[in-house]
Amino acid sequence: MKPFRSILCLALFGLVLAPVCPAGAQIVTENGAEPVEGVVRIALQEQWRVGGEDDDTFFGAVSGTIASPDGGLYILDSQLSQVQVYGPDGTWLRTLSGEGDGPGEVRNPGSFFLDRTGEICMLNGMSGGIVRVTPDNLPADPYRYVSPSAPGGSLTLLVRAEVAGDGLAIAGIRISFGQAGGNGQHYFLSYCDAQGAETKPLLQKSHPIDYSDFRLDELEMDFAWNRWAVDAAGSIYVAPERNEYRIDVYGTDGALKRSFTRAYESYRRDAEMKRIANLVVEGVGAYHPVPLQGATIEETEPDITGMWFDPDGNLCVQTSRGDREKPDGAYSLYDVFSPDGVFLRQAALICDADPQRDGLSMLRDGRIVVVTGILDAWLTQQAVERSEAEQDAAEENPLEVVVYRME
Repeated sequence: MKPFRSILCLALFGLVLAPVCPAGAQIVTENGAEPVEGVVRIALQEQWRVGGEDDDTFFGAVSGTIASPDGGLYILDSQLSQVQVYGPDGTWLRTLSGEGDGPGEVRNPGSFFLDRTGEICMLNGMSGGIVRVTPDNLPADPYRYVSPSAPGGSLTLLVRAEVAGDGLAIAGIRISFGQAGGNGQHYFLSYCDAQGAETKPLLQKSHPIDYSDFRLDELEMDFAWNRWAVDAAGSIYVAPERNEYRIDVYGTDGALKRSFTRAYESYRRDAEMKRIANLVVEGVGAYHPVPLQGATIEETEPDITGMWFDPDGNLCVQTSRGDREKPDGAYSLYDVFSPDGVFLRQAALICDADPQRDGLSMLRDGRIVVVTGILDAWLTQQAVERSEAEQDAAEENPLEVVVYRME
């Protein structure tokens, strides 16, 4: 799965970042501000769409999309706890899974992926489990994330998982209860075996939550949820820092292989950007059992907001500056790197969408999926107070999924 970029990185709880591998790795590639091949424009041709105000289909919360082997599309609805299956031409085929605790059922799955056997794997709520069903909706044996360092009595929320080499890359949160006035949070990105048992942690982040004076700090909340991608060989490319354009590459043995950077100036927020950032933090606060008492917001947008590999094996990096300093008609201007970290080009995706409020995902077959209104839908789900006009607009423009191909 390629999670949607720019919006809802969903740093759900506040923590402090610490690399597990030895610090001070040599930077093997330092790129300048300009790419080798300049800028290219990529026009997107709409194939089909579903949902929206003119369609009977309703999506509660679209959390991801995956290309099916036959050229169709799987769409995960985390609010309705089900996967909708569409054919290559957009024809609805069937519904997979559903809310519950029985075989093949899930509760509020936040993400999903396809495993090596083609089963659909959904990250199941706070259980640390991965529910699996076949493309025909038959239950398959589940997987489970297991860590030898997890304290007894903790809960695990799996945020994202991908196939990586012979195993899985899993990111999530372990939550420990019983601390005075709050609870303990532990974020992680780890290599695991094919069934979910942790073999090598890559990034970790830990911090207690104090509910006696519940406040959130945007920088302390940050984690690399959307800032990692897996290449065809199973190596993980990850940008660990919010305010630094640096990408580290880990092999399947968990060793840090190399790093690369490019010259980049963080994008300073204006008043509207700060307002939106505050709304997102308030939405995060709604996951907690006590009212939020205050928030600390960064002066700049995150340098890197998303990463994925294109069908040619190049790494595509979405940035906050590229979302705003872009050609007319473009969704975003993203950076393209060779697998060894050379800044090849910038690519402008030409389509009618807003990177601040809509979500975009590139499928492994090169198709592009845009979900319109994803930020407003999430803020509504989290009951975040906004202007009456904003709330009315969100109600009048329900989620719509639009599938494009590159021309």
